[in-house]
Amino acid sequence: MPTLEELPHEQGFDNKIGVIDLETYTIDIDKNNYYKQSVYAGGLRVGDISTKYYIGDEGCENSVSLIKKMFDYIFKDGFSNYTFYAHNTGKFDSHFIVNSLLIKDNEYENYDVKLIVGDSNDIIELAIKRKKEKGSVLYKDKNNYGTIRIHDSYKFIP
Repeated sequence: MPTLEELPHEQGFDNKIGVIDLETYTIDIDKNNYYKQSVYAGGLRVGDISTKYYIGDEGCENSVSLIKKMFDYIFKDGFSNYTFYAHNTGKFDSHFIVNSLLIKDNEYENYDVKLIVGDSNDIIELAIKRKKEKGSVLYKDKNNYGTIRIHDSYKFIP
């Protein structure tokens, strides 16, 4: 009987990895005792580079603008095609990210978000693409900044 043979494979190091996190606070509790949350801070780290955003910073008037500014930084500062990990994003942070990036406005209307959803309806992966503006000189060469992926680090903990 033939057997399967493991083929040697190249081991490599993926250095296009980062972490991302959002911090929230309770702004209201409804009649069913559900907590309504809002993002007040966000940040990311890639290698030695870290950046933080807070409500009240320039361009961060509310949760939506804070998240959009953070993702604008990711795509325009060379972190496209990276994979980011965020703890418990599948059941919490991803909802803020998706809702914020899909809100259309004059400045940020170029996001495309795709979700991979697991059996328990939690988000396994977010794939986010930011398209370049049509007036951009670079638009003709390649019409997007690339795609980032966000995975839930909670899934890696036994």
